[in-house]
Amino acid sequence: MTLYFDLVGKNYLAIGILAFVLTAIGYLGTLYTLESPIWLLKGGKVREARTVLQKISAFNGVNCDKEIETLCSSALFEQTT
Repeated sequence: MTLYFDLVGKNYLAIGILAFVLTAIGYLGTLYTLESPIWLLKGGKVREARTVLQKISAFNGVNCDKEIETLCSSALFEQTT
């Protein structure tokens, strides 16, 4: 028990700053997170889903135009039925 207070009790400011920095990084990371393309398609937002899929495929360095069209057309089919 005294080891805890010897190590942590004296460094409460450093631990608080570290906790704040990690929380800020996590929060800022959520600002740049893309929405799920499937969720967008189920909501009828085909244009936004296509844009997100293109960003993901560009980031991965892969050309996924055929997969994007297949996914978007299947989502449109599901909406009409």
